[in-house]
Formats: sequence, C-alpha cells, structure tokens
Amino acid sequence: MTHEQNLAILKALADDSRLSIVNALLDQDQCVEDLAQRLNLAASTVSFHLKKLENAELVTRTKRQYYVIYSINHEIFDLPLSTLLNVAETEQQIQSRRIEQSQQKVIDTFFTDGRLQKLPTQQKKRRIVLAYILGKIDDNHRYSEQELTEIIHQYYDDHCSIRREMIDFGWLQREHGVYWKDSDSAYFPRKNNLQIEETIRENKMSTDNKKQLKEQYKEMKIPKGILKIENTANGKVFLVATNNLLAAINRQRATLKLNSNRNVELQNDWNTFGAEQFTFEILDQLEESDDDSPARAAKELALLLEMWLDKLQPYEERGYHTPEKRNLIL
Repeated sequence: MTHEQNLAILKALADDSRLSIVNALLDQDQCVEDLAQRLNLAASTVSFHLKKLENAELVTRTKRQYYVIYSINHEIFDLPLSTLLNVAETEQQIQSRRIEQSQQKVIDTFFTDGRLQKLPTQQKKRRIVLAYILGKIDDNHRYSEQELTEIIHQYYDDHCSIRREMIDFGWLQREHGVYWKDSDSAYFPRKNNLQIEETIRENKMSTDNKKQLKEQYKEMKIPKGILKIENTANGKVFLVATNNLLAAINRQRATLKLNSNRNVELQNDWNTFGAEQFTFEILDQLEESDDDSPARAAKELALLLEMWLDKLQPYEERGYHTPEKRNLIL
C-alpha cells in the first residue's frame, strides 16, 4: 500500500462516529437505515461517514433487492498495524515540501535573473527575500562594510536598506565597522536558499513562464469545506460551510475586525474578549470529484455542515448557532 492510502485510512478512522459505524459493521452487514437507528444518528450523517470509509476502501457496498448493504473490507482490517507506521514521516515530508514551495513562490515572484526587483511590502514575504540574500553571506567570515556592500549589491541596488533590515532582524551583528552573520537567527535553512537559487537559474520568469503560472493558478482546486471559529475564553464555536475556505477565513476575520460580522453574538464576544481569544480552524474539506458542479458542492456542503452541527451541537452556551439556521451555508 502507498503512503497516501495509509494516510487515507488513518484519517477515515479518526472520528468517533466512523469508529462506531465500523464496529457495527464488524458485527454484521447493514444498510444506512439500520445503522442510523442502531447508532442514533441521522441517516444523512451515516451516509456521509460511509462515503468517507468507502473512499478509504474500509467498507464496500452491494445492492440487495431494494437496499444498499455495507460490509467491512476485511482485507484492510486484517493488515498489521505496522504497515501504517511510516505515515507520520510522510506527513512531515509533505509539510516541509509545502513550506519550501511557498518560499520558492515568493522568490520566483520577486527575483528575475537572480536579482531582486523590489522589496515586498508584506512582512512575511519580506523576511523570505531577505533570508535568501542572507544565505549568500558566509557564516564564519567577518566583513568590512565595503565587502558586505559588494555581496548585497549583486542582488539589489539599495544595499543600505537590505543591510539595515538584516541588522534590525538580528541576523547581522555589527561592531566598529565589521559585520558578521548570526547564523542562529536565519529564517530558514541554507539548503533551501541553494535549492531556490538553482530554480531561479533554471526558470528565468520569461513571458511564457508567467503565462504558464497564470494557467496553473486558474486550474487550481479551491478548497471547499467547514471552517470553525472558536472563542477559547468560553468554548463557544461558529461553523461556516463555504465554497472557498481560504477566502472565508480572510472574510470572517476582516468583518470581525471591522465590527461588521453578520453574527451579532459572535461579533459582540469578539469585541468583548479580543481577537487573541479566537482561533480559526479548517474542520473538514470536500474530497475532489469528477463532478465539480455547484449543485454537487452545495449538496455535499450541506451534508457536511449538518454532520458537524450534529456532532458539536454549537447552540446556546456551546456556540453561536440557532437550531432554525442549522443548514445555513455562508
């Protein structure tokens, strides 16, 4: 089995309701209605969880007369647990690759033919750009001001600004006109700088490259799913079902900061407790499908939202929802 399959199995089992369904099916094959009655869950919730289990190949289904019967896939459950133990390492590798890709995207955007076109205004991107240039400075060498200027000038004309910000960040130390790098303060490992430098040489950001990047961006799948906003001061939560999770996070955060959020109770608590008491978390995402129609997405989002509302019960003292608006998709 592949790492992706192992990971899908672990994710599918990381839910109390799905574990209950698996235990029931280990007892005997059952249809959705029987499982719903046995587990005291809504039939739509059971259907949603069964789809997750089926996608992970943990259950199979067969048609028997008028019913669809679900069964345990014993080939998976008979496997030793040791086959799944290397997934954690794979997750770490995936996260590391995402970070590197994010950093590389910033470098590709602001560098052309190895030279910085302008300093980013956003602080996070600015640090990545500065850290890339910092990687050209030897860890174990002390530089005169002229030597340091010559190095920086290879990448950006305004060497004074670059040098000043590196000192402000604590990356460079200075004493009596001598400069040296504080390697413990580097923003990301030097090996990433070398990888990015090689990419810059191979991809000169020509007009064709830019067109290709735009086409790739258009083809990107926008993540759909459930966003949870939690007030850590009192434990109350607010759920948002959305066709664009990233935009929803920005939109909810912005409206709360501007005192214009549609949920009055949530807005009042934000004003009372302060922004630092609220967390934003992606609870669940719709899986990719060949059917990318808005109708299909709306239907599955509604089921996903209903499932999480049933699970968390975010009403009254537990949340910012009311039962009559439980199926609202924002």
